Amino acid sequence: MAVLPTISQITLFFQHLPTGEGWRETYTNTMSYPPSSQAVGALTTSRITFLADDCQVYAYRIAQIQPSRIAQAIHYFNPQGGQILIPCEEPGNCFVYHVFDNLGHRRQMALRGIPNTWIQSSSLTSAGRTGAKLSDAFAAFLVANGYSFYIPYSASTPIPVGGILSPGAGLNANVTTYSPHGLNFGQYVKFTKIKGWPTLKGLWAVQPTMTNTIFVLVGSGRYSFQIVTAVGQCQLVQPITKPYARYNYSEVSWRRTGKVSFLPRGKGSAVLLHR
Repeated sequence: MAVLPTISQITLFFQHLPTGEGWRETYTNTMSYPPSSQAVGALTTSRITFLADDCQVYAYRIAQIQPSRIAQAIHYFNPQGGQILIPCEEPGNCFVYHVFDNLGHRRQMALRGIPNTWIQSSSLTSAGRTGAKLSDAFAAFLVANGYSFYIPYSASTPIPVGGILSPGAGLNANVTTYSPHGLNFGQYVKFTKIKGWPTLKGLWAVQPTMTNTIFVLVGSGRYSFQIVTAVGQCQLVQPITKPYARYNYSEVSWRRTGKVSFLPRGKGSAVLLHR
């Protein structure tokens, strides 16, 4: 069986200290899991070079998306504070960049926590134009170090399906294809052009068999699949990445911030007041 490529993510968690507001930024790469402390440190260091000094990166999460899902969150013992000695009155103010893959597809990237004097009246100031060179350097860092778009559900070339049949009550259904399917255990497929069976909608985990034209739909035993002939097709659906090839600064904007992650939720315990 083919080995699935590794997809890892590093998520940085930010806090604006005066308001307590927070946000997160996630960056995808194909580095092995877990990403090294040097990789996390380099990403954080590059990011805080243009972060206001009343903002900080207080935690990060490393995750593997593929071939298996693993994740862990780590608090910085010493939070990494912004390096620009100017406060940020509105943490939602941000620089917006477009990043492109080598085919010209693009995504937006919003970088919050911009120092107050860099954005005035929703416009970039002269100080901001100088400061934007630091955020340009961060975008260049992402390109140079293999960071990528993350596309969670990308469908492959259709595989013609010739039959779906359950061996018995409560047993998972077998899917027969007209040609070798090439699927691996734990991958997901979706079905199209098979009418009259709404239970086939959605994504199905697969389990290959010894026969390269038959695979099992994991978890399908709860349904009654009695389709002997089901002319249609299925498609492998899996996460993919597309490396950043270039970037450009777009505009200043505003993005929502929210509660800081990892804090207790709900009502606190009652406090006994002694008089």
